[in-house]
Amino acid sequence: MRKTKKNTAIILAGGTGRRMRGDVPKQFSFLGGIPVIAYSLNVFDSCEEVSDIVVVCHPGYLEDMERLVFGKDIRKPVKVVPGGETRQSSSFSGLENCPPDTDYVLIHDSARPLVSRATITSVLEAAIEEGAAGPAIDTTDTIVEQAGAFISGMPDRTVLKRVQTPQAFRFNIITEAHEKARETGINDSSDDCGLVIAYGGKVKVVRGDSLNIKLTSSLDLELAECIIRKGFGKDIETRSKVP
Repeated sequence: MRKTKKNTAIILAGGTGRRMRGDVPKQFSFLGGIPVIAYSLNVFDSCEEVSDIVVVCHPGYLEDMERLVFGKDIRKPVKVVPGGETRQSSSFSGLENCPPDTDYVLIHDSARPLVSRATITSVLEAAIEEGAAGPAIDTTDTIVEQAGAFISGMPDRTVLKRVQTPQAFRFNIITEAHEKARETGINDSSDDCGLVIAYGGKVKVVRGDSLNIKLTSSLDLELAECIIRKGFGKDIETRSKVP
């Protein structure tokens, strides 16, 4: 891989949802005995292609996140910064707080703790080649469109994919997409690749990982714990270690 000057990982951990367990946001919930956010911190810290890390946190949990992040022996330079009211605004906050000489960014949801180094590397390589890239996996279920109480259409599932993170971008491409979105009144986009596409950009699709699940409920947390216990995936042991 061609080395770039700066590849910054932005970890989005700004949610306040409590559908997981207990009374804390899911990024602070425990998975395999350690906080969910620690998995993302560890895997990006272990990637030699990543030079810096920015953690975007809900303003109400900044002190908790700082204690957690700076209590770990993380080798890479890391910043903890406040997010906004939407995922889009939190992503933009992460971009604003990247080192000034950042060449590429990897934007990742902390709710995907089992992301592998292999996925990170392949997405970054594709972004270096094409400018923007995101991992996606096949949709195995039949997808329908609904109008009122009835099915109105049934798209061809062979062209449908389930997008994941991290998504990687040349820094100027993603910052320009965010700036254009803000200028045109778009402030609640749920996906960074979508912003690039909305303003005429192209995003390379990279093969995703079925183990890179998103934690949205307590059932997802149980599944993730099962994955860890069973040791599925080539680097699952590395994923579950805390620095």
